[in-house]
Amino acid sequence: MVSFLHFPTTSDAFSSLPFNIIKPEDKPAFHLLMEIIFLETGPRSARRQWQKAQLNNLLNHAKQRSKFWRERLEARKISASSFDKLPALTRTEVNQQIADEGSLLSAKDQIQLLSRATSGSTGEPVNFHATSANAIFNEVRAFAQYLIEDRDISLNRCRFHYDPRKPRFSFTDEKTFAGSLSRIFQTGKNAELHYFSLDFDRIITKLSSYKAHYIVCLPQFLEAMVSLKGASIFKQFDTRLVVTYGQATSPAVIEALAQSGIDHTSSYSCEEVGLIGSECRHHKGFFHVAESNVLVEAGDLAVEIDGRECRNLLVTGLHTYATPFIRYDVGDLGELKDRCPCGHEGTVITHLHGRVAATLKLPDGRRRPFFLAAQLLQEIVRYEDLRVRQISSDTVTVEIVAPVPEPDTAERLQTYLEGICGPQFTVMIKFCAQIDWGAASKKHLFLCQAP
Repeated sequence: MVSFLHFPTTSDAFSSLPFNIIKPEDKPAFHLLMEIIFLETGPRSARRQWQKAQLNNLLNHAKQRSKFWRERLEARKISASSFDKLPALTRTEVNQQIADEGSLLSAKDQIQLLSRATSGSTGEPVNFHATSANAIFNEVRAFAQYLIEDRDISLNRCRFHYDPRKPRFSFTDEKTFAGSLSRIFQTGKNAELHYFSLDFDRIITKLSSYKAHYIVCLPQFLEAMVSLKGASIFKQFDTRLVVTYGQATSPAVIEALAQSGIDHTSSYSCEEVGLIGSECRHHKGFFHVAESNVLVEAGDLAVEIDGRECRNLLVTGLHTYATPFIRYDVGDLGELKDRCPCGHEGTVITHLHGRVAATLKLPDGRRRPFFLAAQLLQEIVRYEDLRVRQISSDTVTVEIVAPVPEPDTAERLQTYLEGICGPQFTVMIKFCAQIDWGAASKKHLFLCQAP
């Protein structure tokens, strides 16, 4: 039986008007919430039919308003039925379409346009357009995940934001994380913590007084916290669940959390389309695709990682009308399955390895995951900034900014990295005054640039 008994509601959640249950002003967000849950947990056949209709809507819109898309679609007579014949969309092509045509929506469409940009973590930032409708959908879809996973919404949430372009530390909190649904659902508090450097003493002081039951953060922050303070530090914050996003989380860190009785899950998303998938609560490593938001397909690029063939993932944002993302190559690798072992009937991503550029390319063409422990690196050499790049099939370079390099710093760092990379690789160390990160707002410790 469907029940909302354990999802607390506000005292005035319901309407006093005749023939109304939810107040008129709250109905749009509540209806969207129910539609998302109904669609994503309902019968696969009905969901597929809805997705096909939405895909046709998006394709027709793109053909009518964009020369780029008209030529791309009509040359191959593409429809929802022949969708797989459409070539993958690259970042370069998105940037060119935007430069030539701008947004495919305008003021005449009576919807607020929003300018967005990716972090440039793949080496090529994308500036694109979205709408207020996309922002509302993403907010409601994020909240829906707590209900889908049967999480306790009365607990507090804290989200961590890292942005090197804005050196600052700030902590703000509000009464709810329900957003536009806050007049209906009574949740715990929501905090937003912005940081530039990892001032752990300051962060720990804030979290201890706040009680961060749910923590949403980048894997790099989690790894650094666990390495420096131990996973048990999260018990001090009364943390129940850590949600990471943006990159894969080290299995050793996840295991350390588990040993301290703290759950971990991953959220798979990208700036361009929003949520792509959420890790199954019962079967780790299986990501249920957010099929109310996206279609996910396997591309033509096959890469062997740890003995398994993974393919590049192509994502279509079903609501991306301002800047269409259709069969968009997000740069990640994974496998697709039709169902999850938990019984969920829907597209599932497994063996998700994140960016191709985050894997080490072996001389024989195979790839494997590559994890660098930031805190362990700091123990080897005290550095202010560091970047590791694979520049060829057998060469890894290290750029390092260190205030006062010790005589054996390079040797110790080289020994550590050679142990991770393997004997096939030559590791080259370069000390420098500054690292040029370009336009990217995310600093990745490792990036594969091997052809």
